[in-house]
Amino acid sequence: MTRTSARSQHQGPDKDIELATLWQAVRRGLKGLVLASALVGATTYGALSLMAPRYSSESQLEFVAKRSNPFPDENGRLSSTESTARIDQPAINTHARALLSSDLILKVAADLKMRNRPEFNSALGPIDTWGRIARMAGVGGPLPGESEDERVLSVVRRQLEVAAMKDTRFIAIRFNSTDNKLAAEFANRLAETYRGSLVSQPVEETRKVVDALTPKVTQLRREVLDAEADVERYRASSGQFKSGPQGTPVSDQRMAGLQDELLKAEASRNESDARWRTARELHRSGSAEVLPDVQKSVLIQGLIQQRVRLERQIAEASVSLLPGHPRMQQLNADVAGLRRQITSEVEKVVQGIEKDARSSAIRVESVTKQIDGLKTTVVSQTGNEARLKEFESLARSKRTELERLQKQLEDNRTVVNIKQVPIEASLVARAIPSSAAIAPKKTASAGLASAATLILGLAFLITKALVSGAPNDVPERKPARSKSAPAPQREPAFDAPASPASTEDARQDDHLRPAAAGHNEFFDAPDVPAPMRKLAERLVSRTDMAGGVRTLVTPEATGRNSFVEARLLAEALSSTGKNVLLVDWNLSGRLAYGSRQTGKPGITDLVCGEADFDDVITRLAQSNVQLIEAGSAKHDASIVLDPDRLNLTLDALDEVYDQIVINADRADAGDLFQALEGRFDAGLMLTSQPPPPRKPDGATIFLGFEVNGIDVVHVASPNSLRSAMPKPRMAAPLQVAT
Repeated sequence: MTRTSARSQHQGPDKDIELATLWQAVRRGLKGLVLASALVGATTYGALSLMAPRYSSESQLEFVAKRSNPFPDENGRLSSTESTARIDQPAINTHARALLSSDLILKVAADLKMRNRPEFNSALGPIDTWGRIARMAGVGGPLPGESEDERVLSVVRRQLEVAAMKDTRFIAIRFNSTDNKLAAEFANRLAETYRGSLVSQPVEETRKVVDALTPKVTQLRREVLDAEADVERYRASSGQFKSGPQGTPVSDQRMAGLQDELLKAEASRNESDARWRTARELHRSGSAEVLPDVQKSVLIQGLIQQRVRLERQIAEASVSLLPGHPRMQQLNADVAGLRRQITSEVEKVVQGIEKDARSSAIRVESVTKQIDGLKTTVVSQTGNEARLKEFESLARSKRTELERLQKQLEDNRTVVNIKQVPIEASLVARAIPSSAAIAPKKTASAGLASAATLILGLAFLITKALVSGAPNDVPERKPARSKSAPAPQREPAFDAPASPASTEDARQDDHLRPAAAGHNEFFDAPDVPAPMRKLAERLVSRTDMAGGVRTLVTPEATGRNSFVEARLLAEALSSTGKNVLLVDWNLSGRLAYGSRQTGKPGITDLVCGEADFDDVITRLAQSNVQLIEAGSAKHDASIVLDPDRLNLTLDALDEVYDQIVINADRADAGDLFQALEGRFDAGLMLTSQPPPPRKPDGATIFLGFEVNGIDVVHVASPNSLRSAMPKPRMAAPLQVAT
């Protein structure tokens, strides 16, 4: 089978072009594409440079609920008449539409003298070079019959943006102009002018309110004075005086004082009574010394200490003296006297507690009688108090109404005097002149234009490569079949050109120039070097390959080493000026004869993706042949022999090398040939037997497969071939140079 058909069969029915071919197509047109992108970017930058830069500024208005009376009272609280209505979204949108009114815009434009600017009045001429070009083309001039106000209004509305921010009470006023200061000033002036328009009508309405409230307040002030005078006169006549900061009636104050005094007296009586009862019981039981009042008495405590001291002396004297001894009798008499004195003092303390209890009870009775008398007096004056409260309520209501109207009058009068009212709009963010233009973005636009041109150009180059590089009528080939499978008849893959030597040379080389693909020849040992050169010339003459020409070199017997023959073929190909790669295919990881272990990864590592091309490719010493060693034997054979991995790796090498010579053992060569589905251009079989005859259909046997379209050459007596190698090169094993 041919290389082209094998690739078509591997790539599938879609016939996708290879990535390397796409890269070559892109690389060929990349220089012109980069120049075109740079030209487009420069043109875009130049065109945008003809336009005047535009600046944008933004101011923000906040809208809150308007209060009818913004002035706080004396306690710092807002008036109760404050409006509690909230500004809803429709109200915000109404303000946004009002900001775009023609009267408001023309008023601001007149204040800023925008009619005298060519930007807003096209009748004054263009504002930049681009405008001049447009005028020359008949575009951008003033419309017939259009007034100055219409021109200004049209341009301002085109450059003005008023938007209510979502879910907020803010309105953004954004204006752009060729003058950055004018952009900021217009946005601020529009917001301030609109706020001013919200003041004039409320001020006029407030003036009318002031005129209506003034006479009513004057009349109410006289009524309040009369009502308060009636209250004071009636209080004097009925004796219902008040005192204190709160203006409490004297009777109420006295009643409150007596109640407090009664509570204190009752508490004192209860406490004294409890103390007396406790003291009496303890005195009866002879334990009055534990009373707090007794323990507080200095006299009693001194007597108790003397008694204790005498009792200690008695105890000490009783050791040596009898009870009848005068000393013992004296001490006992002293102790008895102290006890009588202590008992007398305790009785006095208990009697004092009893007196306190009786005094507290008497005090409670006295306060109770005073309260009863005061109650009788208050009940007798109930009618007068009710009448007094009626007068006070009337005076208080009039005073409250007077204060409310008086405050409202003063607030409204202040508004009229200063001609300012609390309005819904508040300028929370003023626009400031911007130093960065929003348009035109010359650098960004030029970069985008260049990038777009580059991307479109790359897409065009890739599409063109896909359309022009895809095979159209390449006959689909099937992979090489086994011995038992019949080989279909194929057309010759190539015709080897005749040698330009004499007729005798042509006859000698006739066996190297098969007339049809699949030609099979047998070389005798004495002529091995010459056939190797002839085979190299024949492989070089193949010009129908889309990539590098692949040759598989293998011995007929398993265990034989064919590296020397593969190397000779590679050097013969290299001597013709071709870029040659020699691959030592060995799944066991053992190096072939003549190579040296360099510690570098090899073909198996490259196929498994554990090494790059730069890591595995070396150069044979004193030779231009590149070498890829066998590599590590740690990889699984199923991964190394994966058809997709193998085809991807060898296809990449095909794009770089003109000739690829693969040396493999008999068993490894069969597995490789089957995994690649026979994607080889030539096969060199080292054998000691004559080659099998060709079949009538042109097929031949190679590695146990019937193949068609592959040059199969059998070489006999490899030992003679080794002896014919140049002696200087074989003096030592082949060296690998990086």
